[in-house]
Amino acid sequence: MSIIIFILKFGSLIKLIEMRIIPNNYNKKNKLHFISSKKLKFPSWLILLTLTKDILKQSNVGTNLGVFWLVIPIAIQLFLYYLVFSIGFRVPYVEDIPFIFYFAPLFLIWSYFAESLNQATSILSQYDFLIKKIRFPFYLIPIASSIAKFITYLSLLVPLILYINIYLNNGINNLIDVLFSLLSIFFFTTLVSLIVAIFSSLSKDIQRTVPILTNTLFWLTPIVYAESLIFNFPSYVSHFLFKIYPVNIIFLNFRYCVLDGSKKFNSCESIFSQLDNLIIMLAFSLIITYLYRKLRFLIIENLV
Repeated sequence: MSIIIFILKFGSLIKLIEMRIIPNNYNKKNKLHFISSKKLKFPSWLILLTLTKDILKQSNVGTNLGVFWLVIPIAIQLFLYYLVFSIGFRVPYVEDIPFIFYFAPLFLIWSYFAESLNQATSILSQYDFLIKKIRFPFYLIPIASSIAKFITYLSLLVPLILYINIYLNNGINNLIDVLFSLLSIFFFTTLVSLIVAIFSSLSKDIQRTVPILTNTLFWLTPIVYAESLIFNFPSYVSHFLFKIYPVNIIFLNFRYCVLDGSKKFNSCESIFSQLDNLIIMLAFSLIITYLYRKLRFLIIENLV
């Protein structure tokens, strides 16, 4: 009997998200429409799964190609870069690596990072119908948004990484390092998205600033140019970009892992070397969760 009640209550959450409305008969006594993580004890992973599916679904509503629209713009942009640099500018190699191998993996990772941050600026506002009326851990919404973007980019990254791995004859161990590096990028992007979502809901200026920042910061990471060019900057600038700037530290290691078989770059950090980064990010996640709980009512008041 308790299982049936649970299914009915969780079914009401799915229906509520899909309809994008709060029922007129909503009240705290009507437990079918009052979703509380404490009273109903929904597992967070179940709410997260529902939100992720909804975000993926809403991005394709009313289109004939459906989920393919998630990938088509990225693939076209990637192809245009290839045409411009490989065919137009005739840059077949960068650092003795085929341009497409050097450019594509990091470009896709950066695009995932930038799009996640840009979407985080408005994701809480998009679900204000849910946040204002229902008590649940709404910090799961930016996490679900990051997961949805990650799934989208994985559909392009996985075949690309497998092809490069076969081409360079990297082996299974290299794939494990690449997967762990991807996990670090996902955690890092999700944490930054959570922070952006908090402050964007409190200030409209931040919503406008983040897209400008992502477009600007794109050029601080050697995606379309050789890493060696960074050393043309003063030493303190190159030191910052390689040793302190967290985006480059995490993202460039992903490139090193993907291209490890070429022996042209720094070695990919081992899993144990990357564990420190994950531990630090997990510690920050606890702080961010605490902020969400403390600022809950302030965030709700500022949502439009």
